[in-house]
Amino acid sequence: MTVKTITAQGRTKVRVEPEEGESFVISKKDAFLLGINEGALLEPDVCAEIAQILRKECLRRCGMLLQSRDYSEKALEDRLSMAGFPSSVYKKVIGELKSAGYVNEDRMAEDYVRCHIKDRSRTRIENDLAGKGLPEECIRRAFEKAGEEWDLETAEREQIRKLLEKKGYDPEKAGWEETMKIRAFLCRKGYSGEAVRSAMHGDF
Repeated sequence: MTVKTITAQGRTKVRVEPEEGESFVISKKDAFLLGINEGALLEPDVCAEIAQILRKECLRRCGMLLQSRDYSEKALEDRLSMAGFPSSVYKKVIGELKSAGYVNEDRMAEDYVRCHIKDRSRTRIENDLAGKGLPEECIRRAFEKAGEEWDLETAEREQIRKLLEKKGYDPEKAGWEETMKIRAFLCRKGYSGEAVRSAMHGDF
């Protein structure tokens, strides 16, 4: 590996750009000890040591992230890429964590659905999970499993009923303007048009 450029990355690290392959971020101390300088030709044993250092640091960063909450594979990849780890390193590390059960997208989706099935619409939950980087198939499986424990349609109707009560909506007294305002409010919450129309007419 021939080093093309080295640029500062904060106070203690540098980004190394090789002539070929992916760039990577490493500490200034390690760069000095390994003789990583612009124009330097790094021998295979040095490249192997760099790979070990990056893997160790990548595992440490993943441990810090996963300590507080679950991450999807995509979210982890995004965070690790931003931290300067090359994809050849973080994809392998994430694969190891996935095999060990530390990264489990199905569990993450199921836990989120279980936590919010009584206070958010299905559409809202789907959007939330997609925003966390979870794939569509994973989200679908989570709802299928949730459907084994809850009647999802009944759960949404109960949510809408509580929201209407909170808003003080009375279909017998509400005027056109109030009805449209409430309908728009419920649609923004992610409830289907059919569920909203049913609720607005008091059909629970």
